[in-house]
Amino acid sequence: MEFGRNTGSPLWRQIRDDIAGQIRSGQVAPGERLPTEFSFAEQYSVNRHTVRQAIADLVEMNLVRVEQGRGTFAREPMLDYPLSDSTRFSDIALAKNCCPAGILLDHGDEQADRRIADALTVPLGAPVIRVELAGEVDGHRVFVSTAYFPQDRCQGIVSHFQQSGSVTKALAAVGIVEYKRKTTRVQARLPTPTDARVLKQERYRPVLVTESINVDAEGSPVEFGITRFASDWIAITVET
Repeated sequence: MEFGRNTGSPLWRQIRDDIAGQIRSGQVAPGERLPTEFSFAEQYSVNRHTVRQAIADLVEMNLVRVEQGRGTFAREPMLDYPLSDSTRFSDIALAKNCCPAGILLDHGDEQADRRIADALTVPLGAPVIRVELAGEVDGHRVFVSTAYFPQDRCQGIVSHFQQSGSVTKALAAVGIVEYKRKTTRVQARLPTPTDARVLKQERYRPVLVTESINVDAEGSPVEFGITRFASDWIAITVET
């Protein structure tokens, strides 16, 4: 495909607009993998750097996403993630006719540092259970989370999570049937190398970070969670 080199518009922008038009028209389906940079360079008779500029802009326009080691894909619709006192990842995904999955990445017993102790209202150095997990929707990795639970109330929660893939079901199995969100703090930052690898995204793409405290029916904290959402997949909304 030939593009005008004397049109006053940079070649990378012309390529971007052509690919964007294909995505918006449905010629390229949501989730479809795009050709490689090399293939695009041959198709448009340009160098790969020009193609890379076009793809970078399409990422910023939220029309494509880049997965490390897999390629570039046309964007699927984002999942609205409403924050409320009853926020449940599985319920949100199922309500959108999506298939959620929880994956245990790591776990261990630790002593609460000041931050964890304050969140869980336990003494400094008190034993807590750390659980590292990932959440998927329809096979796409959408978040990675670090959760801390008071050890005296949550013995066995790791094995229960392994069986169910659900924090809600794991808490219920250790006797905490009712709980709600007390506080949520939201910020954006770049992912760590580990988070980027787990989320299968480029390091220059930001993550949305929530720090949350869940409490039982009596108001006692049962979970302190730090969740990193892939901003390509999740749109956080606040219910009022």
